[in-house]
Amino acid sequence: MLPDSIALKDLKEIVQSMSNHMLVEKHGSQIFRNLLLAQRLQVHDQRIRLQQLNKVVVDENDACKVCCKKIGKRLVIAL
Repeated sequence: MLPDSIALKDLKEIVQSMSNHMLVEKHGSQIFRNLLLAQRLQVHDQRIRLQQLNKVVVDENDACKVCCKKIGKRLVIAL
C-alpha cells in the first residue's frame, strides 16, 4: 500500500510518532477513567453518610402518636 519512494527512515519516524500519539491518548483515557471512578466512589460514600444521618430508629418502647399503641420490634427507617 505504501509507495516505493518512501524511505524506511521516514516510515520509522511516522510509526514512532503515531505510536507516541496513541500512548498519550491511552494515558489520557486512563486518567479520565480513574477520575470518574474516584468521583463515583466519593458520591457513593457521601450517599452512605447522608443515609446514616437521616435514619430514624424505633424500638419497642416507642408508641404511635396517633393511636398510642406500642410499635413493637426494633425498626430502622432511612429517610
